[in-house]
Amino acid sequence: MTLKIALLLAQGFEEAEALVPTDVFRRVGLQVDLISLDNTEIVTSAHNVKVVTDRLLQQTDLNHYDMLFLPGGHESLDSKYSKLNSIYQQFIAENKRIAAICAAPTSLAKLGLLTDKNAVCYPTMRQIFTDNQVHYHHTPAVVDAPFITGRGPGAAFDFALTIVSELLGVEAAEQVKQQLFY
Repeated sequence: MTLKIALLLAQGFEEAEALVPTDVFRRVGLQVDLISLDNTEIVTSAHNVKVVTDRLLQQTDLNHYDMLFLPGGHESLDSKYSKLNSIYQQFIAENKRIAAICAAPTSLAKLGLLTDKNAVCYPTMRQIFTDNQVHYHHTPAVVDAPFITGRGPGAAFDFALTIVSELLGVEAAEQVKQQLFY
């Protein structure tokens, strides 16, 4: 069975945090669907890269996915991510993974989902973790199930490889690292 990842995109997303992992995931055979949180199939990144998504959120049943993936980006994403709390709760109840990188983990922290968890976010946003009792670790990626968090765009490869290791095992991560000359 192929694992399915719902990668959620909205206007202002950070392209490195979304597209580097998408590439890595597809290389190892994971199914990644780019899902627009906006009412448009074309989503523009923080640096004006236009991406055609696979589907719109309102036309998607996220229950069919094994992992949610939230890239960081413009601060307006926070309100969009916050509206998905019931979906996060359902994923947590079903022991499904939620991956978030850069600013996105702070949205989860504000909802109380990361309380007493180990996690990482964009370093300048660390105070949000402190305010919400999240244990900050200054590393490229942190796993504290069901969450996998990443530091920022510069950690996109490490974050993606950590996710591959968690979902498919260390050998799969090592194979794709060799393929990428990482």
